[in-house]
Amino acid sequence: MNKEQALDSKEQTIVTISAFTANGDLAQLRDALTEGLNAGMPINDIKEILVQLYAYAGFPRSLNALHTLMEIVKERKAKGISDAIGNEPNPLPVDKSSVEFGTANQTKLIGRPVRGEVYEFAPAIDLFLKAHLFGDIFGRDNLDWKTRELATISALAGLGGAENQLRSHFGVGMYNGLTEKQLSQLVSIVQTKVDWKDGEAANKVLQSVLKQRQSNTLATNEAIRDYNQPNLKTGMLIRISEIEIHRKDLEAYKAILKEESEASVRLEPGVISIFPMSKKTDSTQVRILEIYASQEAYELHLKTPHFQKYKTSTLNMVKSLQLIDMDAMDPETINKIFGKLKE
Repeated sequence: MNKEQALDSKEQTIVTISAFTANGDLAQLRDALTEGLNAGMPINDIKEILVQLYAYAGFPRSLNALHTLMEIVKERKAKGISDAIGNEPNPLPVDKSSVEFGTANQTKLIGRPVRGEVYEFAPAIDLFLKAHLFGDIFGRDNLDWKTRELATISALAGLGGAENQLRSHFGVGMYNGLTEKQLSQLVSIVQTKVDWKDGEAANKVLQSVLKQRQSNTLATNEAIRDYNQPNLKTGMLIRISEIEIHRKDLEAYKAILKEESEASVRLEPGVISIFPMSKKTDSTQVRILEIYASQEAYELHLKTPHFQKYKTSTLNMVKSLQLIDMDAMDPETINKIFGKLKE
């Protein structure tokens, strides 16, 4: 990730469009929407952002924003201004339910299966998040996930009082390609153009996240150096990753995956196996046998630079992802298998 990469002109307008949609300031939103169209944002991209934001700011704010955009587009058309229309999303897959598709998307977006006490306390919200937000909305492919996270974070910052959600989405945003500089720009735009108080609150959350991220990186590097040779007989995490790659990206993906798997096994004592395979009948169908010495080893793996590089580099190459956790039926044999390969 290039920490110095800044927001371009279109991305800067996404910040104000999203923040003013969330706080309901329609006068300021009108100016932000006009600025976005003038910067070359396609109408469908803006519509998609406003539709998505109903999940964070509610239907009334989303509908008001859409009405405002509709009026502006009509006025510009009457003046002879021709704005780019943009792409419509492709149809959602018909071979998966919204829950299945959304669960896979959520796992890919965040980097691990999502569990938590609140989802056990209120299973309905977990179902709605997976099926609707991550299936029906994030499954629409006319916006990439980096852009969707930019809009989400901007809306939460402009909304105010959503620090816990901001903390989570700052991390998800960086996981999906937003740089530290871009996020710093985002909160600066909210401070200067939307609301100083809300922007300052967002900035405090961001600085806390960045500080924790730096601390985690140092701790991870230290832990990897000091990690003892793992006991392969107990506490293992075993997983089969089922991944489908866009055919046009297959060769690039294979090269990046090979680099990541080699670095993981070589550098991380807690990584026992990252063994990529592809189906003989369809090379876009990739399967990876992952074996980690423990849950701790897996958590360390997710924080390593080589995994982060793999994640951000291949995000848009992956068409679908499913992580299947397995139980070892005969863990004692694993030592013999790897020993035999060495021989």
